[in-house]
Amino acid sequence: MSDPLLKSEIHAERNTGILATGYDSRIQAYITGQGTPFATGYAKNHILRDLNRKLFNHGLSSYITDSYDAGFRPTTLTGILAAGGGGGGGGGGVELLLDVYPNAYAAYSVRHLRTAYSGPCLRIREDGGDTETDIGFSDGWIDTAAIASHCGANNGYVVKWYDQSENNRDVSHATAANQPQIYNGVSVLVASNGKGLIRFDGVNDELLYIDVDAGNNDHSDYVAVNNVTWQSGIRAIWAGGHFGSGQNFIIFTAGSSSSIDLKVYFQGTTRTFSTGGAENTEWLISLRRNYSAATVQMIVNNSSETVMSSIGSARHEGVLLGRRFNYGSSHTTIDIQEFIRWNTDHTDEDDTSIRANQNSAFTYYE
Repeated sequence: MSDPLLKSEIHAERNTGILATGYDSRIQAYITGQGTPFATGYAKNHILRDLNRKLFNHGLSSYITDSYDAGFRPTTLTGILAAGGGGGGGGGGVELLLDVYPNAYAAYSVRHLRTAYSGPCLRIREDGGDTETDIGFSDGWIDTAAIASHCGANNGYVVKWYDQSENNRDVSHATAANQPQIYNGVSVLVASNGKGLIRFDGVNDELLYIDVDAGNNDHSDYVAVNNVTWQSGIRAIWAGGHFGSGQNFIIFTAGSSSSIDLKVYFQGTTRTFSTGGAENTEWLISLRRNYSAATVQMIVNNSSETVMSSIGSARHEGVLLGRRFNYGSSHTTIDIQEFIRWNTDHTDEDDTSIRANQNSAFTYYE
């Protein structure tokens, strides 16, 4: 909440310095009779309406409350105001995405997602001596300095991407040739937003977690991907499946080098979300699946929602990033910054807030 939320409501030159940093008791005193042109109730109504709108737009709906402190802040925000809209990492004490929307099935990211999670972000391997180390967070984002320190002039690869939910469902690969890259011998790989990423080479890179019985569940997947590159055939961005029966579902690219299609496949049923996308694009993908209704709702960036019906009944037993389950030659050339799954079909309101939070962190679209 570093933007001056009160400027449109209180026109007073002596407050401009205060407004740039947040609310405090001086503002509260000013609007309650000491020189203010507004009555207390009138000012409070307008201030809180504006504040609550911004909280919602930044994915912080949980802060909206009927209880406010002496500075007209929601009591849930008292003492933890920080720059930004709450969409970034853990710096500044702002409540993180999985604090607001808990009970994720699995969550992997280059940013810190849950306050109570104190574990590492990644386990990496440098290819000079093949030594491995865990990499944590710095100011709410992956510790790029620690990666550079470990790898030096060698390339760095991801052995394991740690799950920040409470479920320890880490995605990993023990084989060096299958591990995606994060460091190129000089610097950490970053997207246009300046944040770190994990690069899958489209040949054999993949990260996998197998869940023996995830059940017939609804689920909502939220994925931040960069550098979407066309390759011939079906190329899976991410996938799930039922290993015992060979069932699978995939979110994949197809089309041509000048026109990338984004499609979904659920055990025998293929639906096209969009056609004609450009290479090297950045996508925030939201996919919500209602298992019993056999529907999928999908949004990419700020596009209109597309509802796909009569999809197949494949279950999801685990997570596979960069390839399709039960199908070897489907690796994708792509960069991934975040993947989160909840075993629920999120409401429209929650979906909007989660996507706003992701975009506030990664700035994929205006």
